[in-house]
Amino acid sequence: ADHPLDHVISSADPRYPEYNAYGLGLSVDLQTLLTHSSNHAAAHAAYRQAQLELLWQEWQTVAEARTLYVRQALAMQRQTFLAGAQQVYALAAAHSQRAQAAGNATLEDTGTDQAVLLDVRTRLGAAQRDALQAQQGLRALLGVSPDVNLQLLPLPVPAIPGRAAVQAAAARLAHSRPDLRALQAGYHAQEERLRAAVLARFPDISIGITRARDVSDVHTVGAGVTLTLPLFDRGRGNVAIQRATRAQLRADYQARLDQAVGSAWQLWNELQQLDVQQHQLQLQLPRLRGSLDAARRAYQGNEFPAASYLALVGAYLAAQET
Repeated sequence: ADHPLDHVISSADPRYPEYNAYGLGLSVDLQTLLTHSSNHAAAHAAYRQAQLELLWQEWQTVAEARTLYVRQALAMQRQTFLAGAQQVYALAAAHSQRAQAAGNATLEDTGTDQAVLLDVRTRLGAAQRDALQAQQGLRALLGVSPDVNLQLLPLPVPAIPGRAAVQAAAARLAHSRPDLRALQAGYHAQEERLRAAVLARFPDISIGITRARDVSDVHTVGAGVTLTLPLFDRGRGNVAIQRATRAQLRADYQARLDQAVGSAWQLWNELQQLDVQQHQLQLQLPRLRGSLDAARRAYQGNEFPAASYLALVGAYLAAQET
């Protein structure tokens, strides 16, 4: 719309009175109306993409909190076990020191018991540090004050899903994971931008009406049509850019989807292996514990090498912590 205004300062012809001249014009760009739907759809899809990306960040925060919870719970379990082991081996070390002072034990026996106690204390300190680091990380993530006591519920044993459940979950990934849905929304937004770029290649037509009055008080009403012809550029460059961007978004989405499916199957295979290893450890721990008790009695009777006894204690502690 335009509205020029002219004011007569002086007139050389006394036959005509002096009037202020004005002009009013209103025009509509038809190309803007033609691309309005595509631009509106692209903006709506971009807004949806931003919402889904924010939701994905929330999912990642929840996953990080769960990881810290598991780390703290496992570290506390190791801490409880190693604290009990420390009491047992501390008594053994004290007993060997008294025996050495009385001349009933050698320096090798005392040194071995001290080495076992030092190994247990080192493991206990590592478990305490892991629990503290996980607790501090969880507090910082949740925004909890340091003086608030976080009571963690007992850690349940998670059930490993079957192959059919993993296949069904992998098939639903494109519709369940917010990051994949965000990429889909971004691709849809780019589709609409490409559509708008294609429509913008057509000639730009503007239509409008005008009303005017000149300085001689002559009133006029008119209509006009403006046609802009894209003789040289014709918007081909912008269309090519939008198409290349759409292809890139498609490739990014497919790569993210393939990575998500591959990671899901990799985790499932690792869980299967860990489950087998855990089952084997549960079967071996009683036998290993029996061997350790027998080795301790033999070691105390000077019938078992100190180095072998120390290695057996370390193996039992490592298996128990696992």
